[in-house]
Amino acid sequence: MEKREQLEQERWPEIRAKNYIDKYDPIKAVNYVPSYCYNYIQLWYDFQEEIIQRELQWAESIGLNSLRMFIPTFSYQKDGQWELVKKNAARFIDMADECGMSVMWTFQPNYIRNEKQELEQQPFVDFKAGRHINHWSYPNTDQVVLSEYPQAMDDVFNMLHDFINDYRDDTRIIAWDLWNETSHQDRGVLEEVFDCVRKINPSQPLTACWEAFDLSDIITFHNYTQPGKKEQNYPHYGSLDFQSELKRALSFHRPVLCTECLARTEGNTFEAFLPYFAQYHIGFYFWGLCAGSAQYHFPWGWPEGSPEPKDWFHCILYPNGTAYREEELRLLKEFSFQ
Repeated sequence: MEKREQLEQERWPEIRAKNYIDKYDPIKAVNYVPSYCYNYIQLWYDFQEEIIQRELQWAESIGLNSLRMFIPTFSYQKDGQWELVKKNAARFIDMADECGMSVMWTFQPNYIRNEKQELEQQPFVDFKAGRHINHWSYPNTDQVVLSEYPQAMDDVFNMLHDFINDYRDDTRIIAWDLWNETSHQDRGVLEEVFDCVRKINPSQPLTACWEAFDLSDIITFHNYTQPGKKEQNYPHYGSLDFQSELKRALSFHRPVLCTECLARTEGNTFEAFLPYFAQYHIGFYFWGLCAGSAQYHFPWGWPEGSPEPKDWFHCILYPNGTAYREEELRLLKEFSFQ
């Protein structure tokens, strides 16, 4: 039997996946990076508990009930301070739970240590005011086509086993998102990642957007396109326009979550997409709680150094907790499935 056929047979039956997700209220949630962090990697090395606690309480007050969080392979590798990362991740789970929120752990297997570079002492470099896209980087790391780096695979598997095994029966973990936005070239490696985690046999469902529809227990996708527009403003790997994305995701007859959305300047607004999510019973994780150091509220391609846009790209709160738009918070609080 081919690996793909084996993995398709090992995924949860549709009814099990449905019964699992039905235990939760409609999932209305956020991809969370604290306002003081330049990117998601910094969080695990610079864990400022007071700020995180305050922001999670703001999220709770809005009615959010889950958080999508990232872990890169780099953190497990040389100089990655894995024990510190795990310690802070464990504390984060406790803090989220205290605010009534589950955690979806999302892995970035293809974010690896660049062994050709000497470790830099300055944690953040090349800051450009008015841009957020450059802050996905971190010193001494590369985002790679992982199939071209077989030497990194032991680290990937060991990281997954070490981390997931600790929480395989933890009800505070809602799901395991095994690879954020896998490339087409890495589909074969993605199958190996699923195989590794199936052997751990966690009690939570497995997923990965786009390249793993046929392997996932629950279906996840990302979309930053305005509903009703055919043009793709996010032609990234497997992304489609909004309506086509929904049609494809729903065709698998499994629970569906949109794990990245909200791009106001592209027309991907709460007012535009929430009615669809309510109609088709799709939970969601929009991007960004508080505007801050990562500058996620600036659009992609925003001219460097230009003034802040009138319409924010991501994020719903100022760093002091004030709403960017009160109406959006009302929509989030009142969201329910039809």
